[in-house]
Amino acid sequence: MTPDGDKPQKWPPRVWTARIWLEIGGIALALIAVIALATRFLQLGVDWYLVIRPGCLAMLRGESPFDAVPYFGFPPWALLPFMPLALLPERLGRAISLLLDW
Repeated sequence: MTPDGDKPQKWPPRVWTARIWLEIGGIALALIAVIALATRFLQLGVDWYLVIRPGCLAMLRGESPFDAVPYFGFPPWALLPFMPLALLPERLGRAISLLLDW
């Protein structure tokens, strides 16, 4: 505290400058590039292709994933985080799922 009783100010004040926006944009572009490369070059994820995505799509249709997917062994609530990814194209959803799990 200063002798006047005021709280000291942080200096310099944080301002959203062009440099900060460029850094955020660069990080976003790098993330998009990694996802694009992952969708192109990743091998087929058997668990995503045979179990997780079909189970999510079955739940979204109102069906039981245990009836729709022969090898389904997860509790149904475990599919909730994957449901938005199951709505994406298969390769894109798989790539984003892999990057989020990594």
